[in-house]
Amino acid sequence: MMYNIHMNLYGGIMTISTLKTEQKSINRINELIDKIPTAHSNISQNDKSISWDGTIDFYKNASIEKKENYLFSIDVQVKGRTTPKKKLTDKQKFDVQIVDLENYLKKDGTLLLLVEFKKNLEDFKIYYIDLLPYKINNLLKQVNGKNKKVSVNLFEVKNAKDFEKICHNFQKNKEQQKRMIFSVRDEENINMENVTLTKFSVWENDLKNFKPENLVGTYQYFYNYDSNNFPISVNYAMIYNMIKKIPVIISSSDNTIQYNDMELITSVNKELFVFGKSFNIDYTNHTFNITIKGTLKERINAIKFSIQLLEKSFFYVNDKKFVLTDFDRKEQKKFEELLEKYIELEKVLQKHNIYEDIDLDKWTEKDIDEFNIWMDAIENKHELILKSETSLIGCKKFGTIKISIMATLISDHKFKIETIWNNNMAFKYAFKYDCNGMELHSNNLFLNLIAEAYEADDINYDEMIKVFDNYSLSDDEYTLMNFQVLDVLKTYDITRNEKLLDYAYYLSKILLKNKSKDYDIHYINYCQILKRKEMLTDESKEKLITIRDNSNQPEIKLSCCLLLDSFLEANLILKNMSEDNIKIFKDYPISRFLK
Repeated sequence: MMYNIHMNLYGGIMTISTLKTEQKSINRINELIDKIPTAHSNISQNDKSISWDGTIDFYKNASIEKKENYLFSIDVQVKGRTTPKKKLTDKQKFDVQIVDLENYLKKDGTLLLLVEFKKNLEDFKIYYIDLLPYKINNLLKQVNGKNKKVSVNLFEVKNAKDFEKICHNFQKNKEQQKRMIFSVRDEENINMENVTLTKFSVWENDLKNFKPENLVGTYQYFYNYDSNNFPISVNYAMIYNMIKKIPVIISSSDNTIQYNDMELITSVNKELFVFGKSFNIDYTNHTFNITIKGTLKERINAIKFSIQLLEKSFFYVNDKKFVLTDFDRKEQKKFEELLEKYIELEKVLQKHNIYEDIDLDKWTEKDIDEFNIWMDAIENKHELILKSETSLIGCKKFGTIKISIMATLISDHKFKIETIWNNNMAFKYAFKYDCNGMELHSNNLFLNLIAEAYEADDINYDEMIKVFDNYSLSDDEYTLMNFQVLDVLKTYDITRNEKLLDYAYYLSKILLKNKSKDYDIHYINYCQILKRKEMLTDESKEKLITIRDNSNQPEIKLSCCLLLDSFLEANLILKNMSEDNIKIFKDYPISRFLK
């Protein structure tokens, strides 16, 4: 075993093993990670893996025990050493083995952490370097046949928030760089005619107080993208000037379209004026670049702006003309055809009660193709071949939206496709259900929806309310309406769509007017809506106490206790319920109040 040798206070020799230093290093790293609520350490002492000591896992929020909250993991290697220096500086040099760099590259990068201790092993600082493919490839270029190590600069990790930012930015840049093949790219000879956009991105843990000018003096990865939004080159450069917003208004030639979000982004090798999401002026390479991006409305405006630019060859910056030449006029027709498609898409969405702007940057080509296929089936009554052997009701996701779907089986795997709302579907079909051995009948579609259908974005609440305002319910339909209240609440708890809660409230008021034998159940469901709205009154609580005290059913007593926040009594009731009944109860939306 190797030892670092230091003198102790009594003049003798004190030996500190490298193993002990490594163990303390990992302890200090784990203590740092523990201070980040959304992070979990998988870094172990005495880890014998090839070039890594473990990973750091990150989650959407502090509920790191939930698998659905998982975001990403970062591979890390931890090094530790002691120094006789009296002062620890804000950066350190460290020799990395070539074989480790080559291994890091196979995993698209590794976060290297160094913990440097003073000789007492109590005072220390943590340093890092993000060894991503760009840096690794540049380091490997420095290597000749004799070298087994290469020196790198590591920078101080100031605190847990700083480390959280370092890790998130590492992941953001890793996602970009792993898309690139550095071995076949000559970074210095990229054809700038193929570059449509240059950008960098940073992750911040305190966006409210974040100021872009704080990035001045920092090093960032700058990516050049082609027309397919693929990163074709990357540079690592310091930002020496940034102005968040330049006080100008950019207008189309007829002043109908305006942008006031112009940004100047300057690095050591590029100067860009960016406005909207689709336009940038590259002053370094003397190009005006158009890449249609953004939401549906942003794209429509960008295309209209582009068409005017092609027609007039200029736009306004404040009141001055910005003239551009050498445009290919054939491009104008392409833009006009594209505009027609986007306007048609907007009309289709509005026909289906979707008026909110949709973010098409988050749509894939597959999303667009599927949307066109299903919309064609809906609008033009074309049948679709589906794998199912029964009719279906629910919703289907396309990109960032969900459209309600009623797929009716016509023949072997052939389905007629309709949307639930905005389609005069309320009384088009008859439904029959087996509920605990009892048949329930209704020809009202809005009493037969499943929870998934309420996740759709094309819900027409006014249409449903209009139907029920002029509708007499049968006894079966009162039962079905109560089921609808539960399904709406289940979906609300997933989506947090306040309109769903308002609709559940509307249905509950209808049920309470009936004063049926299930009145207590209807009132409990009404109260759980009020509790979600934070509108549960003392009068309502008194009624719940009466229902609880007069009932012999454990589920009703338990529900009342949960709404009244009587958790001690609720737990006593739970202990006396069978496992099967507890499982059934936990499927009800009121179970969200269990603690």
